[in-house]
Amino acid sequence: MIVHRLYVDRHEHRPGARPPRAVLKSHTRCRRGAAAVEAAIVLPVFLLMILGTLDLGLAVFHDNMLSAIARRTARQAIVHGALAPPQVTAWGPSSYAGTANDASAVALVVRPMLITMDPGQVQINVDWLDGGNQPDQRVRVTLTYREQSVVPKFFGHPPIGLQAVSTMRLLH
Repeated sequence: MIVHRLYVDRHEHRPGARPPRAVLKSHTRCRRGAAAVEAAIVLPVFLLMILGTLDLGLAVFHDNMLSAIARRTARQAIVHGALAPPQVTAWGPSSYAGTANDASAVALVVRPMLITMDPGQVQINVDWLDGGNQPDQRVRVTLTYREQSVVPKFFGHPPIGLQAVSTMRLLH
């Protein structure tokens, strides 16, 4: 150890002798400065990794939620066809496009399931693929959301587009 060598050079060598406290304090001060520099280099990288992991987790959560909501909305659409009971409003056969903030029946189904997502940012498209809303015809529900993550936004990256699509056959 350098500090111990300085002590040995300046004083007679005694077995088991320790350097004086003043020499140890100056060494500790130098070491604290080195630790501060190391922390200044490592801390931003560490925080970037933590925030990036949280952003990725939230994006995956939003993608999974959009998929589940698209399936649920498609299930609602297959029971709101032309033969739906009188107390249920029939959906279609014209296509629907709007946001989850609308006052439409489709938006009212989607909006309560949007956890941590702004309903105004979720685009909803309902298309009747076979041209009608009769039994055994198909309906496709598409949900689109623009995910604005913190870390990519910090580096000037545009929002990430998430999309979920569900297609089912009408029951009635």
